[in-house]
Parts: sequence; C-alpha cells; structure tokens
Amino acid sequence: MRLYAKLRLTFLLLVVDGYINERECNVHNTIVDCSRLALTSIPRHLPTYVTSLDFSGNKITAVRAFTFQDFQNVTELHLEINRIQSIDKMAFHGLHRLQQLHLGVNSLTMLSSGVFDNLNYLEYLLIDNNKLKDYQADQIKELSTLLSLRTLSFDIYPNFQFPVQWSTFSDDLPRNPIDQIFRSFDVLKERNMTNVEIAYSRFSNKFNLDFNKMKYLWPICLKRLTLHDLYITSIDLYAFEKFSVASKCLEYLEVSENIILGQGLTLFGYIQNFEKLKVLKLLDNTRNNRLKRSEPKNLNVILPRTLEELYIENDIHDHLCNVIFNNSLNLRVLSLKDNPIKSCKGSFKGALNVEYFDMSGWTCTQVSVNLLYGFPNLRTPLLGKGFKNTANAGSF
Repeated sequence: MRLYAKLRLTFLLLVVDGYINERECNVHNTIVDCSRLALTSIPRHLPTYVTSLDFSGNKITAVRAFTFQDFQNVTELHLEINRIQSIDKMAFHGLHRLQQLHLGVNSLTMLSSGVFDNLNYLEYLLIDNNKLKDYQADQIKELSTLLSLRTLSFDIYPNFQFPVQWSTFSDDLPRNPIDQIFRSFDVLKERNMTNVEIAYSRFSNKFNLDFNKMKYLWPICLKRLTLHDLYITSIDLYAFEKFSVASKCLEYLEVSENIILGQGLTLFGYIQNFEKLKVLKLLDNTRNNRLKRSEPKNLNVILPRTLEELYIENDIHDHLCNVIFNNSLNLRVLSLKDNPIKSCKGSFKGALNVEYFDMSGWTCTQVSVNLLYGFPNLRTPLLGKGFKNTANAGSF
C-alpha cells in the first residue's frame, strides 16, 4: 500500500485589496484541506493523487472549465460555503470517480446545461441554500440521468418550476409548487435512493400531505425520508397507510418542524406496516397535538418489528397515559424529551430492551412510582430539569 506523508502545501494568493498573502493547504495522505483560507479562486499545483478536496468556507466566486481535469482519483469535493455564482459546463471534467459533490450555501442562480455530464458515480449532491429560483429544463434536466444518485438536497422557492423532463407531467402542470415537487419524484420510480430530504420551504402556503403527493414516493426504493419545515398541517391517514405498506426499503423516517394540527398519535396505527423501518422521528410538530379526551387511559402502540429508535420530541401536549409497546423487542432508544406533559401518572410496558430513555424537559407536577418499571434493561435515563414537585410522587 502506498503511503503519503503529511505536509503543508504553500502557495501565493492575490487577494482583492492587491496585497500578496501566503496561504497554506493541509495535505494528509490523500486528503487536501484548503478550507477557510479566504481563497478567491481554486489554487493550482495541488497533488493530483488525492481522493478528497476541501475548498469550503472560502470566497471563491466561480469554477472554471477543466479546473479538476487532472484529479481522476477524487471521490469527494467540497465547494460549499463560498460565493460561487457560476460553474462552467466542463468544470468537473475528469472527475470520473466523484461520489460526493457539495455545492450548498453559495450564490448560484443557474446550472449550466451538461455541468454534471460524465459524473457516472455521483451518489451525493447538495445544491441547497443557493439562489436557484428559476429552474429551467435545460439547466437541471441532466440530474435525472445521474443513475447513481442516492442523495439530493435542494431548495424550494415560491416560483419554483421543475423541468418537464423530470417526470411524466401532463401539459397542465399544477400551480402549487409543492405538488410539482412531489410529482417530480416520479422520475425516480423503481430507483434505489438512499436519502430524500424535502426541507425548508420558502413559502408559507400550508398543505395536507395527501395521497396525490405521497403516491410518488413509495415506488422509490427509498431508505431515508425527511420532511422538515414544510408547513404540513396534516397527514392523510389513508395515504400514510398506503405509504407504510408500499415502502419496502424505508429504514429512516423523519417528520419535523411542521404545523400538524390535532392528529395526536393516530399515525401510530399504521407504522407497524413498515417492513424495515429502524428509526422514526416526530420532532417539533408542536401545534395542538393533543390526545382526545375520549381516548382510553391505556394506549397500545404497535411498532414495526425492526424499529430500533423512536423519537417523539416537543410533539405531545397532554397527560401521560399507560403506554403499552408491542413488537418492541428491537427497540433500544426511546426519546420523549421536551414534551410539555402535565401529569406523569401513567407508565410504560413492553419496552423490555430499551437502554436509553430521555424524558428531559417534561413539566410533570406528579410522577408515577411505576414510571420506569417498564424498562428493566434501562442504562441511561435522562430526567433533566423539567420535573417539578416530584417529592410527593414516590420514588423510582
């Protein structure tokens, strides 16, 4: 095996104010770190044998054609957190082994047609937090040809327009950009996608996550799905049931920072249908998520047999009832932190193998003496500072 010693590569940089400053890139084995050096352009004379290039956190404004043509072994390229306004069509020419490309947090207003040509091994592409407000078909259509792509992160704006080539759209496209976003995933049907994250909506039109949106997700062999800060007000139960049955590959599901109204824990009636789900996160959907008064004191929760981690944080506003977990032998982590639960007279059963339980941030005025008896293998209980007046509630 060929080893490379750690060294510092020094070059001269002409900065905006006209002075010559000395800057240093760190080179360690096959990794070059040129991050946070106030660079205004990509330096030359870097070693070409490297596998990772990091130019993040600089002041680079453009990526010119053939910049990386000699770096045939690079698998990871970081250009995020710069001031990049343009990328030439042949900028990534020669990066035949590139797997990860980070372009987030820049000032890109368009993508040149063909800019991602011949990146046949690209799996991870981040172009979020840019200024790509007007997507044109000839600017972004080539993304659908990246058959190796597994993770794609991008922004949504009020005037967002997906290219027709991305899906089997009819001539009459929906006006709501959210509808277009979900319909665009039709192009990925029967593809293996590691991660789809739809996040940080730039417009405030609230919407119901219904069948007409979710039906474009379950034909994808998707392992991770994140729906974050999208102004989702409700999740259609029929659509969620169909999604849970049809999603044969899903291992990670997160719904966070939305404005889901009054559904309580009704979605838990269907999560048992996920065949491979390992992690479920319902986080900060803190708008009137209350249990109905008519619901019984005992709550039976049937989990997927594969579930290992369950997070319901800042998501429930109510009294703790007696929770009975079913199919929970693989459950190891249970986090219910930051839920403003008023009374903790209930208990937990069925969490036989849970080792980590977080209930920090609870606002209980009374705590059941049996609260933790349902965790016989508990190793890390986190009570936090949220508990109040527990002195008269018994002891664990």
